[in-house]
Amino acid sequence: MCGLSMKQHIITHLIAHIPNALYIRVSEKNVRCAIEINKKNYRDKKKLKKRDMAVLYRLAKSSIKKNGKEMYFAKAVSNGECHTDAIAKEMSRSGSITEGEAIGYIRDLMLLMKEKLGSGQTVVLDGFGRFKLAIESELVENPKDFNADKNIKGVKCKFIAEGRKEIGNQKLVKTFSEGVKCAEAPLYEKTDDRVNG
Repeated sequence: MCGLSMKQHIITHLIAHIPNALYIRVSEKNVRCAIEINKKNYRDKKKLKKRDMAVLYRLAKSSIKKNGKEMYFAKAVSNGECHTDAIAKEMSRSGSITEGEAIGYIRDLMLLMKEKLGSGQTVVLDGFGRFKLAIESELVENPKDFNADKNIKGVKCKFIAEGRKEIGNQKLVKTFSEGVKCAEAPLYEKTDDRVNG
């Protein structure tokens, strides 16, 4: 084993799987030091990534002109999609629940929400927002002429994110957009140009 103890080989193998692992001389003291350094680097990298999160945008030409001049506005672009499986995997990293349990909880919530919405109730998830169903229908001149089968075109779900008013200016702050920063999307980065809903 090239003069290394089994413990040193195991620790060295673990270091190789730590992100941004450092090249070190293999000694038990250096191994322990490298583990602590790499753990710190990994934590710092995660903090930096979280701190640098931002909604990406690109400038788009407006159809409205001002004083005969073309105007531009910022349009949010998608930075990818995050599906149920990915969310469940993130939730399971806390160790309190497994990935399978997280998926089960999410699906159970969806089924229960569909049942409650279908019965005409507004579903309020505290800290998240409100869900309710709205009817889309055609206009009629006389209420007596209204026919549900003919004039109702569909039912859609509306979501209103939870918000709160700031003290002083009464500005409404939405939970999901509070503190979010905006950054121009790099030209070389592939993003979805569709406006985020």
